[in-house]
Amino acid sequence: MSTTPKEEKLGIMPQLFAGHFDHDLIFPYPKMNSDEAETVAMLLDSFGELAKRKIDSVKMDLAHETPLELVKDLFDLGLMGLSIPEEYGGAGLSMTAYCKVMEAVGRHDASLAVTVGGHQSIGMKAILLFGNEEQKNKYLPQCADGRRIAAYALTEPEAGSDAGSIKTRAVYNPEKKTFTLNGSKLWITNGAIAGVFTVFAKEEMGGKDVITALIVDGESPGLTRGKPELKMGIRASNTTELNFENVEVPEANVLGERGKGFKVALEVLDYGRLSLGAGCAGGIKELMALSIAHAKQRKQFGAPISDLEMIRGKISEMAVDSWVCDSMVYLSTSLVDRGVTDFSIESAICKAYCSESLWRDCNHAMQIVGGIGYMAEYPYERLMRDSRINMIFEGTNEIQRLYITLAGMKRPGDALKAMQKRGGVGAMVEYGAHTMKMRLVANHLEGAHPTLAWHVDRLEEATKAFSIAVDKLLVAHGKKVMRMGFLQERVAETAMVLYGMVATLSRLDTLLKQRGSDACAYEADLTKAFYASAWRAIRKQLALLERNGDKRALRIAEGTIEREGFKVLE
Repeated sequence: MSTTPKEEKLGIMPQLFAGHFDHDLIFPYPKMNSDEAETVAMLLDSFGELAKRKIDSVKMDLAHETPLELVKDLFDLGLMGLSIPEEYGGAGLSMTAYCKVMEAVGRHDASLAVTVGGHQSIGMKAILLFGNEEQKNKYLPQCADGRRIAAYALTEPEAGSDAGSIKTRAVYNPEKKTFTLNGSKLWITNGAIAGVFTVFAKEEMGGKDVITALIVDGESPGLTRGKPELKMGIRASNTTELNFENVEVPEANVLGERGKGFKVALEVLDYGRLSLGAGCAGGIKELMALSIAHAKQRKQFGAPISDLEMIRGKISEMAVDSWVCDSMVYLSTSLVDRGVTDFSIESAICKAYCSESLWRDCNHAMQIVGGIGYMAEYPYERLMRDSRINMIFEGTNEIQRLYITLAGMKRPGDALKAMQKRGGVGAMVEYGAHTMKMRLVANHLEGAHPTLAWHVDRLEEATKAFSIAVDKLLVAHGKKVMRMGFLQERVAETAMVLYGMVATLSRLDTLLKQRGSDACAYEADLTKAFYASAWRAIRKQLALLERNGDKRALRIAEGTIEREGFKVLE
């Protein structure tokens, strides 16, 4: 099936890498329309009631299983078809509304959020995005009403973040118009309970291997499922191996175009990372609520520990993290809802930043509650176990950083390459003059609330310094940047913090204009606290791009690897 390519509409970050602000995407901070907000509120109320009656996270964690009856209840509430259009039996919610619900589910139970997200965020997403009408009409109503649970099958024993390394093969039979599928997939969420899979396999076309995305029915002969994996966290979610032995898949089940499966895989994961970020934001809020309740009632030295400044410092940091993650996630979901076609950098930022914030705040919560946090009868150790996977699945955070940097530098790199073709030193001078002129013209953020002048100055200065640093790296290293992990990490760290600055500024600006300064004192403090730490972090990362101990670190790593551990030769 051929599809008409969408007209490209860039998000905020590709332009920020070049030193430009898209005012229309930044201001005002977006919100759901009243009808959809009302729908979400009713869904959350229904979920809250279900949670009180039927969701026993402790029991599910110990049993390593989510009861199928509970999954059916989620279908009955409509929570498993939120993003499926109404014409296919779903609720047809926006990305923002969907993530609001995922935030609530993630706050209540991470395993349940993984089950729901494995079905909707990635499992059936490729059918929704790339399926033809026949495929949508066949599968989406069943994914909405509970006849089928969906799963996404990409990872293999030798292929994790490097999707190009997959070994599963699909051999096309032109007479039968079918593919014969052989291979295995590893760590598949919903693997044992899914009735439909999006499977990625290699096939030979034109003398070379390409990746094709296929819809595989769960009842297909030759498809077998391994036993549920025993995991450190998210234990109640179902994770299994899949094996394909001469599984026949009709040509009609190709998603998108043959050979274009890699694009399908990447685009689906962009959506999944946004909902993962929303779930992490929900987790931070739950940790804060639990920690504060404990700190207020726990007394030491004749006073509640919530009076202690070091405890309050941790609560303050958790509140700032929550503010930033919230602001990032829902600015990003609004890009999807407003028709932005490339939101992949924002999605990667949300995944990495929010998952690491949640992990950091798990540690804060553990310290606030002390010894009880280590005891299994309290929720903290489970929440910590559950949170760790977020930095690994749907692409490790190291891969997110690599992607943020390389995708963000692509357009400045293409501009440099075009000028280099026109000739030597003159091209470099022309490139420098061109980029500086663009910054002088475009690197100003207009229209912010008057009380945010300091914030605007910091953001403009940081963005200018960042884009200049990107240009210098491109001129100095060119394609070698693709292999320079330390530099990639610093660029990505800066980009993530910059996006946080944009998101929190946008949100505070809109609140100030709606409510006035006096009513926004708390949010203003949250934003100022983040800006102060962000400004320090950006200066540090940009300085390390030029002066660092990278060569020494590589020598230490090499020596340690050669010794197979830390061994000082006396």
